[in-house]
Amino acid sequence: MDFMSAIDVFVEGFTLGKSKVHPYLVTRYKNLWIMRDAEGRKEPRVTEVVACHEDPDEIARQIREFGLKWHFLSLIHPFDADFDAIRSTVKGHGYRAKSTEGFFVHQMHEIPTFTSLPEVRPILSTSIPATKNWVKTYPPESHTYGVWEDDGTEALGWVQSTPVRDASWISNLYVREEYRKQGYGRALMSKMLLDDRERGVKTSVLLASTAGGRLYPHLGYDRIGTLQLFCPIHRD
Repeated sequence: MDFMSAIDVFVEGFTLGKSKVHPYLVTRYKNLWIMRDAEGRKEPRVTEVVACHEDPDEIARQIREFGLKWHFLSLIHPFDADFDAIRSTVKGHGYRAKSTEGFFVHQMHEIPTFTSLPEVRPILSTSIPATKNWVKTYPPESHTYGVWEDDGTEALGWVQSTPVRDASWISNLYVREEYRKQGYGRALMSKMLLDDRERGVKTSVLLASTAGGRLYPHLGYDRIGTLQLFCPIHRD
């Protein structure tokens, strides 16, 4: 999967997740993916812009041209691009840097098997953890996996895979703090990836924090880019 196609998977999967409570739509404008609520929401969420271009000045020009108000800007660039130069240029257009995440893909050829006790299981509509609020916010198209205590009262961790054509967007990997560094994250990801491959998924796409960036290569993911998140310093 090429770089731009991976961004398409991220954007489509992300908007599906946000659309659970109200349609969250994407508009493509030149090198921008502009995501925002459909009309009818009483309190619209913040507009989010994903951008990919070798020249950050051009991104800023396109945003002004489109006439966007206050927004978040996720600028995704190849991993070997000049991180500091990009950040400096964007900040020069009146933005504040917020955070950074790695952009990863998995081609689904080699998937290591990791297990855990308790074991990882799909979270179905009939399972006890499906009554938890964190499951109710997932889009119906997604496949969710969890690890929970034997009595089913407490989830130790979970992860979600949302199908996007023949790919999947991975989000919401979480392990409760007291259960971290015990292999649950690896087991959750391994089970989900193996099942995704059985469902015909060809590529898996995700964003990762610094901690996740250390985990995912062990599962077969390759880092292809970096997402730098910005917002304008001044509100309209």
